[in-house]
Amino acid sequence: MRWKALILGGVAVASLAGGWLLVAQRQPEWTTSSPAALAEFELGLDAQGKIYWAEAQAHFRKALELDPDFAMARLFQLITANDSKDPGLDRTQVVARLETVDPSGLRPRERFLLSYYLALFRRDTEGAEKILDAFLADESDDPFVLDILGRRQVNRRDWAAAETTFKRLVEVAPNRVEAYNQLGYIALARGDFADAERMFRTYMYLAPDQANPHDSLAELLILAGRYDEAREQLEQALVDKPDFCVAFQHMLSLAILKGSMDGGEAVVERARAAGCEEPLLGRMRCLLPLWRAMHAQDWEAVWQALSGECGDVLSDDILRFSAAVHTGRSAEAEATLAKYAQASEKVPPSFRKSLIAAGSLHMQGQAEFAAGRFAAAAERFGAADANLTYRGVDDAGIFKLYNRQAWYRALLAAGAASEAAALLAEIRAVNPPFADFTAGRQASPPPG
Repeated sequence: MRWKALILGGVAVASLAGGWLLVAQRQPEWTTSSPAALAEFELGLDAQGKIYWAEAQAHFRKALELDPDFAMARLFQLITANDSKDPGLDRTQVVARLETVDPSGLRPRERFLLSYYLALFRRDTEGAEKILDAFLADESDDPFVLDILGRRQVNRRDWAAAETTFKRLVEVAPNRVEAYNQLGYIALARGDFADAERMFRTYMYLAPDQANPHDSLAELLILAGRYDEAREQLEQALVDKPDFCVAFQHMLSLAILKGSMDGGEAVVERARAAGCEEPLLGRMRCLLPLWRAMHAQDWEAVWQALSGECGDVLSDDILRFSAAVHTGRSAEAEATLAKYAQASEKVPPSFRKSLIAAGSLHMQGQAEFAAGRFAAAAERFGAADANLTYRGVDDAGIFKLYNRQAWYRALLAAGAASEAAALLAEIRAVNPPFADFTAGRQASPPPG
């Protein structure tokens, strides 16, 4: 699950997702001597806006073949590689090439984008903020800067400000339909599932032939326990784009919350046949034994699933720690917690930082539970919950549900029956099947 991934600091913090790259209401100007390169570049922007990473990269590469000096094509090639976790691009080399670009030959927006992202790639977040503020002061309704601003507000968990920004983006650039996707996830972060569904369905209405609106709605439906509807949306996403690989990932997410990985091998094979590549396939394969062990509440099997090659592929310190404390591997647990704490210190204050804080608190709760200190465990799980939202399956939604399951079991074990019942009611209000799953398995230690 992606909530544990410690991604490159400022770049990930900026959330470089390509939805805002749709062609704006007014045609943007890009500096290139080649009309053919410009055409390829704009096709790349369109593909990036649909979250079609491979197609976007192909168009940006073609644009650079036609005009090797096309700075924006090179910049967006790098942005796409970061968003898609593409290991095939030499980022250091590309950044070095971008740093040689003479900004005086670029248009104002291009100069802004180049300087802003170069600051991020240098991890100069303070400098990037100043560049953003300066351009925002002059071009407050520029769609590109609005999108960047909104994502930075999301990163700070300032949901009200982010919602205002993305609604403004929709007003000034109605063609930027992916803004509705952002609005849907913001509503999920606030716990407003009804509003989130309205936003995702608006996105789907405006982009009926794209895969991502169906996948986004499926995330909400998974978290809400509407599993059959979620599966239908994921299948529709794959009808619209058979190699939309994240939909296969979310099929496994659905199985995780349902409590059974039956059929998981078939999902992995479908992903392979669709052209999905490593490391995604390896990650999906490793999730199957891990979550079969989790569902069986077999901590020794969880430990084994996270050992060897799959441990490297999944890089799941939280579950590894939980398995260690529940199987008496105290030295391994201490080493894992120390590694996690050290890595967390390198992450600046951000949405990601709050997930890391939740992970640390959850691990402390697991340690307290394993030691029989149930009231202390419940306190730690409760503190972890305060750092978590339902903002998507991958952005901690599943983690929040499982942490709440652990919290519920700790409360019961501590004899706090009324508090446990109230928490179970809150879980049921979000996901009734998961509440039943939780209540039916209260006697054993919780998954991590």
